[in-house]
Amino acid sequence: MPTVLENVDEISPRDSKVILIMGKTRTGKSTFINDVIGSVEMQTSDSLESVTSEISYVTTQLKHRGTNHNIALVDTVGWAGSDPNLSKDVLLSRIVAKLSSMQTKPTVVGIIYLHRITDNSMGLEQVDNLEIFQSLVGEDAMSSVIFLTNGWTSQRAGERAETALKQNYWNRAIAAGARAERLDVGSPRVDEEEMTDEHKGLYRSNALRIVRLILDSPAATRMTVQQEIEQSGADTTLDQLSAGKTLMKQNDRDYEVLKKAGLDPSKKKEQNDRLRGIKVRELVKFEARMQYAEDWGVYVCGDNAIGRFSGKILNAIGEMGADISGAGEEYPEMVEFAGMTTRMGTDFGEALSLGIPGLSSIGRFVGGTVGCYAGMGRNALRCGAIATGLATPTPPPQVKPTGRKSRQRRA
Repeated sequence: MPTVLENVDEISPRDSKVILIMGKTRTGKSTFINDVIGSVEMQTSDSLESVTSEISYVTTQLKHRGTNHNIALVDTVGWAGSDPNLSKDVLLSRIVAKLSSMQTKPTVVGIIYLHRITDNSMGLEQVDNLEIFQSLVGEDAMSSVIFLTNGWTSQRAGERAETALKQNYWNRAIAAGARAERLDVGSPRVDEEEMTDEHKGLYRSNALRIVRLILDSPAATRMTVQQEIEQSGADTTLDQLSAGKTLMKQNDRDYEVLKKAGLDPSKKKEQNDRLRGIKVRELVKFEARMQYAEDWGVYVCGDNAIGRFSGKILNAIGEMGADISGAGEEYPEMVEFAGMTTRMGTDFGEALSLGIPGLSSIGRFVGGTVGCYAGMGRNALRCGAIATGLATPTPPPQVKPTGRKSRQRRA
């Protein structure tokens, strides 16, 4: 099963060669990873809606030129085009939080940017996201990028589309060292019900060929976003990063277009305001808190949908606690009241446990929740967040920082 990615520095095994798989929804990112692994590890879908809700990775081992390599394939979510539920600033925040790295050597050895060759037109949305992608990577690390086309059902039409992509959209990246490769020319993918072991072997061979190309020519330098974070520090705000600046320019352009058309442009301004206010340090802390929240849910309820859903609830309470803390600092007169309601909530929760040891933690959690809702200050934050393991954040007992394990397979 895939493991939710907290940060590239935390990928296990530590010597893993990290490969990012990027592209808009339904370009086949998860399918490509499944082909490399040789089994269905990532969920896929034929619908227009993405089924990848979290940035996660799967590890495998690949013997290449006499050496065994640990490979970590990272499946990104909603980038380069198409998740209607996530704004661009949120998507950028996720990527930056995952890629923030203080290591001096490259933590990402290659980046695969998937594109269906039948998508022969590039709308403004895709052009904008390609521009942000290039700002994240930077010219110095562009040689680690492979623009990978799939869905080759007609070679003649595919070649025309590929030429247009190279000349009109990928030309700047290719000039900086990026490569364009074809995944499945001569072996178009068949429907799942028609797929044989021979098909699966062919698709896996196609995917492994691309991974081997990356191993032959790994990144010699880190991505621009990683270099910028190291140079400027964790207090850097997103608008100071090259990718953030690119997104802000796009938002400014869209703001004017919407305004002239008589439409509401306020969301574009709100995005830029958030980019100016979000620090990398806060992003990393937020991502860690979300993962630890899920771990607590899994610890209490088991490694299943209920446990992970419980974790999301705990994270929401942690977010609310942070807001309450800010209110407490702004209105100190409420802190005393918060302390009183917190104690009342804790007593109420303990009473619910009925003295039964197995229910005591649930009782304390309920008490902490009551304290969070009733209080408006730091004491309420401490009660609610500490009770759920979200304050520092701290992992639950005997649970590693990720509730789900990745499965290793040899290739």
